[in-house]
Amino acid sequence: MIIDAHVHAFDRGFFPPAFARATALRWRHAVWPPRPAGALTPEAVEAGYVDPDGRLLAGDLEAAGVDAAVLMMLDHGIGLGEEAPVARDRILEYYAGLAARYPGRLYFFVGVDPRRPDAESFLRRAAARGARGLKLYPPDGFPCDHPAAVALCRVCADLGLAVMFHTAFVGWPFEGDKANPLALTAVQKAVPDLVLLVGHAGYPLWGPEAAAVVADHPGSYLEISQWQDLLDQDPGALVRVLADFRDRVGAHRIVFGSDHCSGPRFSGARSRLAAWVRFVRDLPETAGRYGRRFTREEVDLILGGNMARILGLAAPA
Repeated sequence: MIIDAHVHAFDRGFFPPAFARATALRWRHAVWPPRPAGALTPEAVEAGYVDPDGRLLAGDLEAAGVDAAVLMMLDHGIGLGEEAPVARDRILEYYAGLAARYPGRLYFFVGVDPRRPDAESFLRRAAARGARGLKLYPPDGFPCDHPAAVALCRVCADLGLAVMFHTAFVGWPFEGDKANPLALTAVQKAVPDLVLLVGHAGYPLWGPEAAAVVADHPGSYLEISQWQDLLDQDPGALVRVLADFRDRVGAHRIVFGSDHCSGPRFSGARSRLAAWVRFVRDLPETAGRYGRRFTREEVDLILGGNMARILGLAAPA
């Protein structure tokens, strides 16, 4: 069974307008000379992410051979100083609806900024609607060990929910330094029985730090999405990163994730999900080319066995 622990789908109005404006500006200036202002507008950015009924995501998962996936809800309103046009409760309904539309195929983690006054009540409403966990996004302006984040983690532990922290560096318009996973040691100490997913495993700056944080806490896992960015650049380096993670924390505490977004800009022929699945699946046959070794049992745990255990889809081995 292959489970993608980290995917995204959105409908119109789910992002604060500031996100689309900043993304359009970043993408325009990602090349030289910059693209003309009319070549990439905020409206075009948002349109590229829209998947109203999840059909594009479902198609991408099927094409890649992924059996199930976990949707991550985001809440950038406080971080970007501007709320999304669509209310958070409506966004929650969208994710609960996708999980109901694709039972056994899609699950979801609720996303809420822990600094919101109603963060705990919103989390509890989401749990009642079927949320399997909480997604926290420190680059919105709070460190991983912010007291409000720790308080929500305590609630999740009480409710039997997992928590994923975003720990990849991300630049403007966010505060990427807040994602440093070293601050998660305080969370582990405060909530020792928490099931903690270290999202993106510190990509690209803090891989060793993320692994060190996970290694000493039995309820923590590395989620490896975004590391596939190395696939086209240096597959040997990617094999070595994954092998180092395995050697540090054990294959039983690594979960596969892609951070795949559905939508016209990312789905269908543009999807890179199948290539990432294939790379990890084939590690027992290919890792030897780069001086490392993976067993089929290890890869099966990474690709789905561990996340199935976290979600309660299978008994622990």
